Amino acid sequence: GDQASLVVAGEGTWTYNPATGDLTFDPEVGFTTDPTPINYILTEVATNLKDTTSVTVNYTEVAPTADNDSDLNNLPGTNGVVNVIANDTLSDGSPATLTKLTVDLDPTTPAIEPSKTVAGEGTYVYNPATGEVTFTPLVTFTGNPTPINYVLTETATGLKDTASITVTY
Repeated sequence: GDQASLVVAGEGTWTYNPATGDLTFDPEVGFTTDPTPINYILTEVATNLKDTTSVTVNYTEVAPTADNDSDLNNLPGTNGVVNVIANDTLSDGSPATLTKLTVDLDPTTPAIEPSKTVAGEGTYVYNPATGEVTFTPLVTFTGNPTPINYVLTETATGLKDTASITVTY
């Protein structure tokens, strides 16, 4: 039979309006790239002749937004912790979620690095299960660590944005 809608898992819903002839794609929250093209059959009522064609929708992709993060006024010698994705957004403006992104703490190296050591200060480590970055100071370090940059990459599009992490004591 005829269907007026089609749900594509992980992408969104296509809906046909027979009164206007409009076909609409409504993406799921967090889906920010081009949907998979769909096929449809056009049937002429008078002759029952049919033809199949496809519909493609192309979106202009927009990068996600990574906002600067900070954990200020910690007690000396304690770890500084900040959830770096809590204030970030995906390309569609929805909140960043752990399953739809990666975080690279060392953008100067070619791989995605979940940690970065700052010589003489300590180590920053990203936890992909929580979105938190923990700065662990060296026992001998008593100042404010050098802020670092991280790169937030949206996995669906590969688009990126950069923000900084600042920890103070």
